Amino acid sequence: MKILATVSLILALVLALAGLVVPVQFGSVSAAWLEAAGRGSEGQSLADEAQAYLDLGKTGPAAVLMEADQQARELNGLPPSDSSLAEEIAAYRVEHPQLTYVGGPDPFFEQFLALIKVPKEPSGTVTVNALLIPARNRAELLAFLKNSSNATVLKLLETRDLTTVTRFMPVSAPAGAPLESAILTSALLVQGEDFSPETVRAIRTLATAALAGDLSAVDKLEALYLSVLGSAGRMDWVTLAEWTGHAGSWTDLTALTTLLRQNTDRLPLLYASVLLSDDPRGVIDYLGEPDETAWRDLALGLANGKTALAAVLESGRPVYHPPAWLAPLTRRVPPDWIDLAVRHPSAALALKLALFFLAGFFLAMCLKRLLAGQAIREARRRGLLAVVVDAGLGGILLLILVLVSEPNLLAQPVSEPGKSFLEFEIANPADIIKEQAMDMPQLDQITLLVLLIFFVLQLLIYSICLIKLAQVRNAPTPAAMKLKLLENEENLFDTGLYVGLTGTIISLLMLAMGIVQASLVAAYASTLFGIIFVALLKILNVRPLRRKLILEAGVR
Repeated sequence: MKILATVSLILALVLALAGLVVPVQFGSVSAAWLEAAGRGSEGQSLADEAQAYLDLGKTGPAAVLMEADQQARELNGLPPSDSSLAEEIAAYRVEHPQLTYVGGPDPFFEQFLALIKVPKEPSGTVTVNALLIPARNRAELLAFLKNSSNATVLKLLETRDLTTVTRFMPVSAPAGAPLESAILTSALLVQGEDFSPETVRAIRTLATAALAGDLSAVDKLEALYLSVLGSAGRMDWVTLAEWTGHAGSWTDLTALTTLLRQNTDRLPLLYASVLLSDDPRGVIDYLGEPDETAWRDLALGLANGKTALAAVLESGRPVYHPPAWLAPLTRRVPPDWIDLAVRHPSAALALKLALFFLAGFFLAMCLKRLLAGQAIREARRRGLLAVVVDAGLGGILLLILVLVSEPNLLAQPVSEPGKSFLEFEIANPADIIKEQAMDMPQLDQITLLVLLIFFVLQLLIYSICLIKLAQVRNAPTPAAMKLKLLENEENLFDTGLYVGLTGTIISLLMLAMGIVQASLVAAYASTLFGIIFVALLKILNVRPLRRKLILEAGVR
């Protein structure tokens, strides 16, 4: 018996370790997976993207992408990449100093620079806002844009006359330069087709409604202007144009600018994430979670290329880094196996689950042999019951292994994320009342986890009771003695109720003290599970056995 228990324990450990090193996760993305994706995504790295921009003469975006590459590697302790491209960008800027103002070739902005006659040798990168500080420069740009035949450009210029603004001072006021700069910059972006067509239509609709006196439209238009102004204060012109071109809708642009204001030192990472993924909403959602590792995980995706970044954004979860005790094993996994998991993630996940289940199955067999002893040998004739109990315990231990190996699954999402200070929607009181009236408890992850814990406890108690029933059934004693043994175990059979009530009381106390944030559903479910499992045990298992023993005792 001890030999079988030892063999089962060894098999369980080997299978559990094998499942842990499979490079696929349930609620996150594996760091090994990202590295494998980076190896197989030639032409999709940050350096490749920067080279493509440099080939077009766009040194502004290329330089930011290379800064992002350096920052991403530093955050994750990766070796620095080849610096030759950064040197090539610097050399190109020296060779074409006039483009330092622009960040790359752009006919409309170059015409504006010719009008204001900037110095030929700039001291460094010049932001768009810096060029529009002098009133003369803004007047030149206004005169240039008034000659446009673009209806949206002309409509934006009309908004210079708005006096109902609340976030800015009106253009006519002495402190109206910021609003005028934002309007002129937005108009020039529209003129250069640096917004998506959908965004241009939305901007024109907002401008038209604002000029008609719609205060809600004024607020939204000001949110757009704040976003453009905030971005233009940190970027040169071509860098800004690429940013707005990839930012999606104007609401996405406001959300991205909020992230930019709150994380100024992360500008290269945010900029590169939007350009490389072309998924601004995915970037906003990922960084909107209050996770301290979000920037580092996003940087790891960036460092490994477009495919890896897409995997990080799609997962919506932190990147999984194996614990210190497991890291040596994961480093020994052959790259070909990792690449295979990358190509067939569903199969790899199924393999991981199967290995965990088998590990739990063999561990259950080991525990039964160590704890139940003679009762197991006596219950061999009821092989189906033994297999069912082993499989149930195996499933329980599978869940435990999954939760232990992936703490990310226990993360509690924020139900009320902070609202961006650049969003100025005016709430409708009727909508608020309706929303409150229809508010229903939600089964969040913490609630589901607590439900799972209570269910596992009851299932474990149920399995122990089944083992005890098998022990009584197969005891080498007369039926009358078995009836007395069965009566003696009555308190054991009610353990599910005791545990269920205890779980409910403890849960309510923890909720009242604010220790956990699960819903009341989880607290009351503990007692419910106890009632259900005890009822099943007594009706389906204890009662038939008691009836059989009574009949046997009566016959004798």
